[in-house]
Amino acid sequence: MTVALRQLQRRPFQLAVPLRLLTDRAARDTTVWLRTPRQSWTFDLPGAWKGLEVDPDGWVLMARRPLPDPPVRLLSVHPTPAGPEGATLALRVTASGPVAVELVDAAGRRRGRWQLGELAARDEPYPWRWRGEDGDGRPVPSGVYWLSVSGGGGRNAAKVVLLR
Repeated sequence: MTVALRQLQRRPFQLAVPLRLLTDRAARDTTVWLRTPRQSWTFDLPGAWKGLEVDPDGWVLMARRPLPDPPVRLLSVHPTPAGPEGATLALRVTASGPVAVELVDAAGRRRGRWQLGELAARDEPYPWRWRGEDGDGRPVPSGVYWLSVSGGGGRNAAKVVLLR
């Protein structure tokens, strides 16, 4: 029996994939390592081929139940790269409560934090404008920054390149 798997994402990564190989005389659980975009393995099992279960217990490839939406999520940052005027963030809030935005530079230093106050949960994203400044209102130099949004115990971040 030959099993062939392939990864569809642009950048393949090493992935352990549990398999359950089934014949009319045996069931064999094994794990294969998918290390390239396409890979195949051959197994010698007694009996007639009956089937194959990929990730039979749902540990690697899927969750048994849908994961809940995070309480706050950073949907997008535009434009990218950002110019001297900064960028607009689109925030989705699924659990009402206080929300904050934090700016961190490429060296990991916190450059600013803004409390957005209590935001109500809603389907429509909230816009928030970062003006290319630190928390004290001073323009930050060109570079790579991380803008993160936090609230309700969740945090989500996006990389922003600022060009002055």
